[in-house]
Amino acid sequence: MSESADCGGFVPLLEALERLKDCDVRLGGGWGVDVLAGRVSRSHHDVDLFVPRDGMVAAASRFIDRGFDAVLEEPPDRMVLQSRGGQRVDLNGLVYRADGHAVQVDHEGDLEIFPAWGWVQRAVAGQRVVCLSAEAQRLKHRGYPPRRTDETDLAAIAHINEPPRFDPAVRPMEAGEEDLVAGIETASDRLLRPFGMWPLPPSHPEAIAAERARTVAVLVAGRPSIGFSRLELVDGHAHIGQLSVLSEYGRLGIGASLVEASCQWASRHGNRLITLTTFVEVPFNAPWYRRIGFRELPDALDFELAEVVAQEADLAAFGARVVMARTLG
Repeated sequence: MSESADCGGFVPLLEALERLKDCDVRLGGGWGVDVLAGRVSRSHHDVDLFVPRDGMVAAASRFIDRGFDAVLEEPPDRMVLQSRGGQRVDLNGLVYRADGHAVQVDHEGDLEIFPAWGWVQRAVAGQRVVCLSAEAQRLKHRGYPPRRTDETDLAAIAHINEPPRFDPAVRPMEAGEEDLVAGIETASDRLLRPFGMWPLPPSHPEAIAAERARTVAVLVAGRPSIGFSRLELVDGHAHIGQLSVLSEYGRLGIGASLVEASCQWASRHGNRLITLTTFVEVPFNAPWYRRIGFRELPDALDFELAEVVAQEADLAAFGARVVMARTLG
């Protein structure tokens, strides 16, 4: 695998990077793919760059001082700038965490995670470039229907073999990960949008307080966490209050791993039953839970479980809901 790319058609990228020299700037998107491939594989609409969120305005000003105009302004999360000649730069603000991982939150509260292991260094015309690794690029190209440009990008790096660094192992949530878990839940809720279930209604303060009081454990997958299961105690047995996985990590078995780890946790703590509530018709809700051993419970519910259902009445307005259970042991 080439560690360096000749200048060739990389001039637009090099010009953008030159304006941010001495800054912590990182590269994503199609140009990042081409740096990995060592060649320009297709035309590019813009240059996707990542900068520290608290340096977004300063980074944008370097382009504005050179005659660029802001065509999209969502500082400090994102700014899109365009020159009079049509060159376009998409600046994205990252918040770096103490563990080296970074997160980006858009103006709607959607979350994207950039793990520390997902960055590599390459060189273009002798200039050092930090870009997403091939493994990280492949993951970022998941979670949505592929476009022609996505297929071209994946083909350009198909020959790159890297030792896998993503580890989806399930573990207990650690202190300081609460914001990631909340962001993962918000982001994964958007998977319901194609089913006409968006935006979901905000939870009432009383329901949030009750949920926190019932919570006994939170299990997360990956480092940084990219999915989680929140376990509650309801009517004396375990209850999965929420199961969420970021869309680009879907269909990798992570949700099933979180469920199995939740069942194991419940068994170790003396539970013989684990329950949950979910939508009946969404394919990755009730039909998926049936395939991994859950069954629908009758209408006669114990008091606390009935209270959970009542607290989720707003969700039932979007589609039929059901209570499901799996026997443990």
